[in-house]
Amino acid sequence: MNNDEIYTYEACQAKDAIAEAVIPILMAYRKLLITESAHSIPIWVKDAGEDLSLDKMSQRWLSYVDKMITAFSIEIDDTCGYDELERKEKIQDEGLALFAKYYGHLWD
Repeated sequence: MNNDEIYTYEACQAKDAIAEAVIPILMAYRKLLITESAHSIPIWVKDAGEDLSLDKMSQRWLSYVDKMITAFSIEIDDTCGYDELERKEKIQDEGLALFAKYYGHLWD
């Protein structure tokens, strides 16, 4: 491997490159959810013993996907000031935790 291969944008800015790739995928998935083209029933969002209607499960799942999109969007947002950093990091941590937890459920 030569230096040109090591110092690519993707390697040096891995977080940004990943975010830029994931955001459009999640947005397309979100569109499937809101147009009700998705075929899955998001039972994985229910807590143990919780009784939720399909509509409530779908709303919760959509809100989780929105938080995932926001988390990746924060990564490529260069307008974040120091005073906003802690708040945005908390939002990003929540969205990335949801992405990691529900990664296997990102299907239609």
